[in-house]
Amino acid sequence: MATVTVPGLLTPHELQIIEDGPPPTDYVSIAPVATTPFPFWALLPDDEDSGFVTEIDVPFPDDVGQGAGGDEGPAPSGMFSDDGSAGADAIAHYKPWHIWGSDWGIYLFAGPFRDFAASTAKLAGSPYSHVEPFVMRQLLEHELTHFEFEVIATKFEAIYRTPLYRSYMSERFSRPTRWTGPPWARGPHPGPAEEAIATWREVSYARRKKPKPPAGYQAAASRLADASPPGYNAWRSADTANPHLADLVTAAVATLITDTPQISLPPHALDEDDFSEVPVYWRGDPRLIPSYAPAKDFTRPTPKRLESWLKKNGADIQFGRGKGSHVRFTWRDRAGGYSTSRDPVPKQPCTEIAEIFGFENPRELYLAISNNRVVP
Repeated sequence: MATVTVPGLLTPHELQIIEDGPPPTDYVSIAPVATTPFPFWALLPDDEDSGFVTEIDVPFPDDVGQGAGGDEGPAPSGMFSDDGSAGADAIAHYKPWHIWGSDWGIYLFAGPFRDFAASTAKLAGSPYSHVEPFVMRQLLEHELTHFEFEVIATKFEAIYRTPLYRSYMSERFSRPTRWTGPPWARGPHPGPAEEAIATWREVSYARRKKPKPPAGYQAAASRLADASPPGYNAWRSADTANPHLADLVTAAVATLITDTPQISLPPHALDEDDFSEVPVYWRGDPRLIPSYAPAKDFTRPTPKRLESWLKKNGADIQFGRGKGSHVRFTWRDRAGGYSTSRDPVPKQPCTEIAEIFGFENPRELYLAISNNRVVP
């Protein structure tokens, strides 16, 4: 794993690119090139109102079953429809270890996930509880593709003995290619090739015959993929039913990673055991975590949510006393601390803070923060 001193800390050059947009390219299209999706999901901190994060245990693809969902879900908001869909990365984010260090992994957003599952169920004409488990696995297939390309980039870094992944994400990821424009794109503009492959993995999962998916689910997944942003909606270019074309699209991503022409990927065989090692987190109300993906550990607050609760309890927070991004606080003559750059707050500080406030375990700390309770 790459060493990251401060998770999420970007260089001045990377920050300037985010502000100005990726460097111009010499791509020529039959239509004007639109602004292509920028990988904010990988580079910037997540924004989620609840302030709670829970690691969950997701099922293997073969273990997904109909009817495993809980309630009937929310009414679709319109954010995801066959007229226009925000795409998978509006629902879940893959945070690469090259940038986020030990905070890396897949983060699912509770609200958008349930909205997307409800939208898929509506298009499929199937009950929400039948569709939801398949939708979760479908989204994970998308995000695990981003993980796989980070592994590939790490192999290239070893081969070329130079950093590649961070500059790829900030400068070349959004560079359009011929494989993500017409005729494969469902729109006039090309987009990121990695997103085309990741969205194809989604659709490919939806096409599995075992376990048997709900009626209408496969067609709904394809329709929402077609309605997704540029790059995402060119998923047919990565369809492995045409292996020659799929290899060319994959080689295009390898070329962008290395910024030199590539005709293939380095060996990087990954199996289900490798993918199961990727941490998956639920951002949002832990009461909405599906029963088929139970919590693996206690729910942790974000630094912002923890700070708000500490202030409510009269803690004296000393922002200048800690080292680097570390913040110190005192409460009733007891001292503690946490890092503002770690999201969520790591397990050890949560355990220590729980003890400071007299809780038996970190779960009691979560409940107190969730209820915004003042400790007597």
